[in-house]
Amino acid sequence: MLAALGFAAAAAAIRLLLPDPLYLYAPPRSEKLALLARDREATVAAFGTSRVHNGFLPSAFDTAFAGAPYAVHSLNLALFGGSQTEQRALAREFLARLSPGGTEPAFCIAILELNAGLNFELVNLFHPRSVNLYDLDTVLFAASFSDASVGRVREIARAGVALVAGLLHYSGLGMLSEALFQRPRGGGAEAERGFVNEPRDEAGRRGVEAAFRDRPQTPVVATMSILPGNRALVAELRAAAARRNVHFFYLVSPSLDDLYRYPEYPAAIEVSGTPVPILNLARPDRYPQLFRPELWRDPGHLDTEGAALFSRILAEEVKARLGPLPAAACGE
Repeated sequence: MLAALGFAAAAAAIRLLLPDPLYLYAPPRSEKLALLARDREATVAAFGTSRVHNGFLPSAFDTAFAGAPYAVHSLNLALFGGSQTEQRALAREFLARLSPGGTEPAFCIAILELNAGLNFELVNLFHPRSVNLYDLDTVLFAASFSDASVGRVREIARAGVALVAGLLHYSGLGMLSEALFQRPRGGGAEAERGFVNEPRDEAGRRGVEAAFRDRPQTPVVATMSILPGNRALVAELRAAAARRNVHFFYLVSPSLDDLYRYPEYPAAIEVSGTPVPILNLARPDRYPQLFRPELWRDPGHLDTEGAALFSRILAEEVKARLGPLPAAACGE
């Protein structure tokens, strides 16, 4: 009993004495938070998993707005191996810092990956990136991000993983990540805006070839449901934003699995009376130009040329749904 009480006291002390656990070093999230702190001009950010991390090219997205009555400056704040919980944390940080400068009107935009998983994979359960994130607020968010459509077993498993991560968080495990990991040095120009891609390798090339070679003539269409948590997340982020008139978009990012079975979503969902568009780019029937073998690094990720095309298409879809300026601009 005394040992248990001593451990609880030590864990509480660690939790109280350390700074905000989100800002304890946990690669690669800390690199994206550092990018956000450096780049105060951004009014647009994309969040999600490696599909967005390797797919959203800020320079290509911004260039697509050339000639418009407004300019945008975007960041890639997605993370490989990311989750809805981590996407939520980074989006809250971005929206709390929004402060468009200059005299020209600007749109503030948050692009959230709809098809990101809820929690981290179990292999990352003890990583500081998971442990330092799952405070009570995050655990409750994860527990509510389900309904009967995901199945009872999956719903319980989602809540269980979040609960275990929360127990690790409040036990103080993972909080010493500053001593365990060495911070990497900075990358190139695009790396500084969050986009990083890897060179193709032989395994990836073979996977891409197999995906296109074996694709069915007619893929299966899967009708997808929207979880209550998707609406609640946007409502929460909208309320937390430092500026009004932030435009939210849900993005369904593509992979070569879509050649076999692609998702069908509604065009938008209503959040507090405002439609949030769902930009479903995981549709080879609608965007065949994205589904060409030479644009894919491996079956799950676009290469740099593919990322540029993906980002231009995404920008055009966003532009088509934005309201007129200055009424819809991002204000105080």
